[in-house]
Amino acid sequence: MAAKQGKYSLLMLIFTIFIASCATNPYKSSLNSTIDNSKTFDVSAQKCYLASKAVLLKRGFLIEKDEPNAFSFVATRYFPSGKDSMVVVVNINVLQNSQNKSTVFISAMQYKNVIRTTTQTTLLGLVPIGSTATTSKQNEKSITDKQFFDTFFKELSDELKQI
Repeated sequence: MAAKQGKYSLLMLIFTIFIASCATNPYKSSLNSTIDNSKTFDVSAQKCYLASKAVLLKRGFLIEKDEPNAFSFVATRYFPSGKDSMVVVVNINVLQNSQNKSTVFISAMQYKNVIRTTTQTTLLGLVPIGSTATTSKQNEKSITDKQFFDTFFKELSDELKQI
C-alpha cells in the first residue's frame, strides 16, 4: 500500500513539474514581440508632445498625468456601458533625437471597470440603511492593434502640419 502511495506521489510530482514547465510567462516573450508603436518626426519634441496631447484631447481623452519637462503624459477615456465602463489608457513619451527630430512612443491598454453595489439592511432585513459600491478592473490587456497605432500617427502627422 505504501509503495502504491509513493508511486502516486511521484507521478503527481512529475505531472506538476510538467504542467509548470508548460506555463507561459508573458515577461519572457515581451521583449521578443514587436509592436509598431513609435514614429520619428522632423520637428522638436515640444511640438510632438503638444500635438499628441491635442490628438487625444480631440478624441475625448482626459489627461490624467502630465510631465511636460519629460514630454510625457497619460490620457484616459471611458466608454460607459450601464454601471460598468470600458477604459482605454494611453501613455505617450516623446524623445528628442536631434534639434529638429523627435520620436513619439505610444503604449495603450484597456480594461473593464466593474462597479458592484451591496445594500445593508436592518436586523429584520426590511429597511435598507445604506449601500456600498466597490470598483474592480477586469480583462486588463495591452492594445497591440496595428490600426490603432496607424490611426494615431496619421492624426498626429495631420496635427503637426497645423502647429
